Amino acid sequence: MEKRIQELHARGDKPSPEMVAAEAKLAEAKAEVEKANKELENASADKTQREAEVEALKVEAAKTSPPADIQAKLASAREVRGKARTALTNATETLQAKTKAVEKSKAKVAESKGQDPAEALADAQAKLAKLKAAQSIGTLFRTRETVATRKREHDQLLADITAKKDELARLNKELGSADSTAKTKLKAQIKTLSAELKTAEASVKKVAKDITAEEAKLKQLNAEAGKAHTAS
Repeated sequence: MEKRIQELHARGDKPSPEMVAAEAKLAEAKAEVEKANKELENASADKTQREAEVEALKVEAAKTSPPADIQAKLASAREVRGKARTALTNATETLQAKTKAVEKSKAKVAESKGQDPAEALADAQAKLAKLKAAQSIGTLFRTRETVATRKREHDQLLADITAKKDELARLNKELGSADSTAKTKLKAQIKTLSAELKTAEASVKKVAKDITAEEAKLKQLNAEAGKAHTAS
């Protein structure tokens, strides 16, 4: 659509590509009608000649002493006459079809001429605005869903961090009263859990940063949607 608008701006008062194509099509259709007219004239003349030949042979056949091969000639002439009649029918139908094509091409040219360049530009701009509005709404809903998903993920990470901290506190408490064998095991658990906690805390910071960015984007999209609604 943007390409169409650029073309309309660049074209100015020049004929549109559609108009040029429609006029070329009309010229071609007119040439086909002229050709079909000539073929019809030839077919009509041939039919008249063939019918005259049959009538002449019928006169010969009606004589008291007709030629011996008159019936064969008459049958052959009638066959040729039938073909001439068929050719005339076909030529008539072809001319009718070509004439309809001309009328259709004329209508297309009139339609192309009837579209004011300014109106075409305004129509294209309106369509582009609607397209962008639809795309913006789609992006808006997707961003809302992304923000909601990331917030759920953030809450889950916070809950996980709290649980790990509680577990670390419990393990450290047990460590104070554990024997040497238990202490070794507890220290390994504490080390593993501490690493997991560190990873979770890094993840929650990243998710929080992502949420901030997505919320800023959402705010902008909401503002744009509001402007588009007001303009419509």
